[in-house]
Amino acid sequence: MWKYYVLFNMVEGIGPKRIEKLKVHFGSLERAWEAPPEEIRAVAGLPDTVIEGLIRARSRLRVDDELERARRAGARIITVEHEAYPQNLRDIYDPPPVLYVKGDLAAADRAACAIVGTRRASSYGCAVASQFAYELAANGVTIVSGLALGVDSAAHRGALKAGGRTIAVLGSGVDCTYPPENSRLCREIIESGAVLSEFPMGTAPLKGNFVARNRVISGLSVACIVVEAPERSGALITSYFAMEQGRPVFAVPGDIRRAQSRGTHALIKDGATLANDVDEILETIYAQLGMPLMHMPGPLRHDMVGRDPATAGHGPIESLILEVLDDFEPVSRDEIYERAGPHAKSGNGEIELALLNLQMSGAIRPLPGGSFVRVGS
Repeated sequence: MWKYYVLFNMVEGIGPKRIEKLKVHFGSLERAWEAPPEEIRAVAGLPDTVIEGLIRARSRLRVDDELERARRAGARIITVEHEAYPQNLRDIYDPPPVLYVKGDLAAADRAACAIVGTRRASSYGCAVASQFAYELAANGVTIVSGLALGVDSAAHRGALKAGGRTIAVLGSGVDCTYPPENSRLCREIIESGAVLSEFPMGTAPLKGNFVARNRVISGLSVACIVVEAPERSGALITSYFAMEQGRPVFAVPGDIRRAQSRGTHALIKDGATLANDVDEILETIYAQLGMPLMHMPGPLRHDMVGRDPATAGHGPIESLILEVLDDFEPVSRDEIYERAGPHAKSGNGEIELALLNLQMSGAIRPLPGGSFVRVGS
């Protein structure tokens, strides 16, 4: 039956729900594909344009041709009934019937976390996405994102830097890397994880494809972190899918002056968990999978995760910021930039990340107007 999933998936206007409708109506997808035109036209709920398109497509589509296109691109095709199909994705209410995969899916991908955000990310947003991805991947969690510029790219790179696994979900065919600027990153992901799509070979990155792509990102994961997102963004759509799928959503707080923070702050107001501790996210992932901490796949490396500066020391930029705030008087963000900037290899994004770490540890406190003050021990 697998080949009929592939064939129906190639027909324009036939998605997961309509494939299931045809399967139920005819008793099998094979019977649906072979049914006379008048019987197909009798299926309730299918638009006439879709029915006529399906009838025409049956005469020209060949599954062997699609398999050959996938082979040439270095991809394999798995269907929802295949044992290699990701269990997290199978569990959602409308799993894609077909996945095109470049690279490898692994049993460890059951412990997966989506990290998503805006393409127009700030240096702070990219730094936070990279850090969360690095620390989660170092603890055996697979990072799932969408290969877009900005937050997505930072998340993938953070996972790769940790030597962990990451999965990129495309809104195009796997033979069409989008955006093209990420072609090298795409190749690196294939070597350390997988690049996948539900769309047939040759599918262009059309705008309408990305909403469907977003449900796959959340569906592959057992938790979702939104780093930066404007009020209307694909990242927020991913978070809504995650909520519908019963996946916990975390949101990273940002600068209240930036439009990229409005969506994440709205999520927090609406009940998303404020993301300020990797251990909390790890505990949530364990709970979602019904696993105690010690049984998590992969090495649990607490030396890399959520270190409390009060007990484990500070990084060089954090220490410098504490020196700037040593007199316990409020100091502006601009002054911190001026004093710490020459020592920050990654610019202001590294400073913002250090400020966030110090706030999470309770070492400093933000004040109205963008100033900070050191908190006495």
